Amino acid sequence: MELTENNGPLSINRRDFLKVAGIGAVAMSMPGLIRNTGAVPMPNINQEVIKTNVLVIGGGIAGVFAAIKAKEQGVDVIIADKGTVGKSGLSPWFSAYSYFDPSGSTTKEQYIEHIASESEYFANLDYTKIFIEDSMA
Repeated sequence: MELTENNGPLSINRRDFLKVAGIGAVAMSMPGLIRNTGAVPMPNINQEVIKTNVLVIGGGIAGVFAAIKAKEQGVDVIIADKGTVGKSGLSPWFSAYSYFDPSGSTTKEQYIEHIASESEYFANLDYTKIFIEDSMA
């Protein structure tokens, strides 16, 4: 299937459109064909109740520091994060990277890809670009 851009929305040729429409019609006519095989009815879901004094939502640098400070006060702390704790958002910058050196062996593009992959592609790359431009100063 070939998509092309013709000074506007993406277009598709007639033959490919008919193929996709036919496949879609067949799929919709067979209810057992399309379903979420991993879906489980709510009563069948195993639930675990966890009691804690402090629930930190987000394992970025602020969440990690909040959890550390709460734990230092002697309370139970749980961190809930969408990715790996300490690796999402701006957190990768708090590891070995304190600034971007344009005279080094890493290009801006390589640095951006590194931050993106280390953050499991959750990092805001607009902030990464700002960091690259301003961190050396």
